[in-house]
Amino acid sequence: MSTPSSTDELLIDIPQAEPGNFGIIPVSTMIMPHILTLDSYRVEHGRMIFNVSFEEIHEKLLLPEGYTITGVFFDAERALWFIMVRSEELPATLEGAMLPKVIPTYTKDVDSGIVTLTKLEAQTV
Repeated sequence: MSTPSSTDELLIDIPQAEPGNFGIIPVSTMIMPHILTLDSYRVEHGRMIFNVSFEEIHEKLLLPEGYTITGVFFDAERALWFIMVRSEELPATLEGAMLPKVIPTYTKDVDSGIVTLTKLEAQTV
């Protein structure tokens, strides 16, 4: 899968043989270093090659078991990372429709420093 230059290109990269429930988690360039370090990927011929598995990214995001990461993209124009996920908990993806944004909410315990995922909200356009 090639790295798209905009989120619109994500729509055409969804495999036609695999209809499902997809969404996009937008991640700012300030937060992404906590998920992917510079040595966890490299760019070759315009494509990102990862040295970490999507399962490792899944763990760092604290996503529930029913969510699967299907791609990670960088939109240079917006300076945003997008993590594409698939889950039966998301609304069905219709061909040609914008994918919903999936917004995770985290809380951090002040005393223990433990971070937990408290909510995943799908926002449709």
